[in-house]
Amino acid sequence: MQGIPYRMKRPGFARTPLGRVVLLAAAAVAAFAIGRWSGSDQRQFPATAGSSDLPDSIRGRPVIIDGDSLDFGKVRVRLYGVDAFERDQLCKRADGTHFPCGQDAKAMLGNLVGQDMVSCQKRTVDLYGRVVAVCRVADFDVGAELVKAGLALAYRHYSRDYINDEDEARAARRGAWEGSFEAPWDWRHDKKK
Repeated sequence: MQGIPYRMKRPGFARTPLGRVVLLAAAAVAAFAIGRWSGSDQRQFPATAGSSDLPDSIRGRPVIIDGDSLDFGKVRVRLYGVDAFERDQLCKRADGTHFPCGQDAKAMLGNLVGQDMVSCQKRTVDLYGRVVAVCRVADFDVGAELVKAGLALAYRHYSRDYINDEDEARAARRGAWEGSFEAPWDWRHDKKK
């Protein structure tokens, strides 16, 4: 009986030098894509190449990305004039305990939207190619409701539309205004260091 000659097993593709390079490149592309779509930077620019392809109005049932971002399939929308607390951000209550204000902002946006149709009207396009829009469910402005609840701030650098709503939330000590917090734009800046 003749046996099968011993053959050395070849390493899997991922364990070869070329495989490692391919995996590293794929990880870099994925990290870039995640970073591009998960930030809340709302820097706005005039229409750029390709931005004319984005619709002026969007209507549908979006997926909630975070406290101020919605995904309508091929179109990502950033709420105009507001900056919600970031996903991993914590705020401090008056009694000194911390709470996940970023997760609360996302949950509230999900509750506001529910299974209803959301209508968004484009104001501009941001640095990342997202539509920056005022979004409504039924007769209420979603951004205004987040600011009134104290789970987003008026993004004064870009808009003055929600300043009265923020003042109302602060006076009533709603949401993060109950205690202390770092503004979302400062929190993001500190995280990049």
